[in-house]
Amino acid sequence: MAPALRETAAKQEAKKKAMATAAIVFGDSIVDPGNNNDLFTLSKANHLPYGKDLAGHIPTGRFSNGLIPSDFLGTRRLNLKQLLPPYLGVAPDSTPSPRGAQRIGFVGLPPIGSLPCQRTFAGGLVRRCVPDRNRAAQLYNSKAQELMAMLQGKEPGGVLRHRFMLRL
Repeated sequence: MAPALRETAAKQEAKKKAMATAAIVFGDSIVDPGNNNDLFTLSKANHLPYGKDLAGHIPTGRFSNGLIPSDFLGTRRLNLKQLLPPYLGVAPDSTPSPRGAQRIGFVGLPPIGSLPCQRTFAGGLVRRCVPDRNRAAQLYNSKAQELMAMLQGKEPGGVLRHRFMLRL
């Protein structure tokens, strides 16, 4: 792409309106933008090699050498910041809506019994998927869908969305 076209595309991207005022992501280390930096825990990612592929090569507390899924959510789907900040110890940029959260997204669990770490620890010598852990994820996702349906009925003006990483 020619430099002028790249600059135009970058300007157009910057002009996109944010689709939300904030994104607060809850989850495990896969989506953690650095909340554990201020917690008493032995498991931290605020040192190299974490962050080596980010601008400035600075560790941020993300358990990744680059962007994490919540960063892609913030930049590509919601047009927020390049890196979503940790929610612990961060003051909000704006006054929250009197109605609270108006849109809530939920991403279900993947088939956790098929994650490499689970296959290594519990999958035997041939590193098979662990069916009981996949069934647990499936049960969790089905209960979460039931809860979301119940909550949607209580707040008809709100919007609840759910996505599942993989169908089990």
